[in-house]
Amino acid sequence: MILLRKPVVILILMTGGGLFPACGPADSRIEAKRELEAELADRQQRQAKSFAEYRLAAKAHKKDDLKSARKHATAALDASDRNAEAWMLLGLIEYQEDRIFEAASCFHRAGLLAPDRYEPPYNIGILLESAGRYKQAIESYQTALKLNPNQLEVMENLARCYIRSNTDLDHAKELIDRALLTEQRPQWREWLLDQSRRLATRKESSP
Repeated sequence: MILLRKPVVILILMTGGGLFPACGPADSRIEAKRELEAELADRQQRQAKSFAEYRLAAKAHKKDDLKSARKHATAALDASDRNAEAWMLLGLIEYQEDRIFEAASCFHRAGLLAPDRYEPPYNIGILLESAGRYKQAIESYQTALKLNPNQLEVMENLARCYIRSNTDLDHAKELIDRALLTEQRPQWREWLLDQSRRLATRKESSP
């Protein structure tokens, strides 16, 4: 039996100056490394620009200049759409301008980028609660509370949703009593004390 050997093919490049051997594996690795380094440098530049624009947006937002805040937040996301803080700030701007659907979309993007942060589900909970969708709001607040069990505003908003929807009032009472340990704002403290008394009375009067 005769075995045919595969021909050895030598690739060549044709240029005006003559013939040159094709690039070998080592040359390919060098070129790939250069491309990777260039890509990383570009990514770092875009991230730096994104956070610089975000800081300008936050500064403008603090001054209630929503137009400038939106401009810089958008520029931050144009530079890098993986800036969770910029998505959060843009969501807040959308909410302040009554663009609820757009705000929810921004908070959702922030949550995907920062799944360990409580703020995105907390803010989504606020949007849902304001729309009267208490069941969904409760789920968002519960998620936020798991991420930050001692966050005062989350405890209070979750308790309020339980009360408004008349569900899990025992848990609402527990949250209110926990919040009373640290809440110092007069208006909120008054609300917590009133709800605590109401829930305690309800429990005492129940068979």
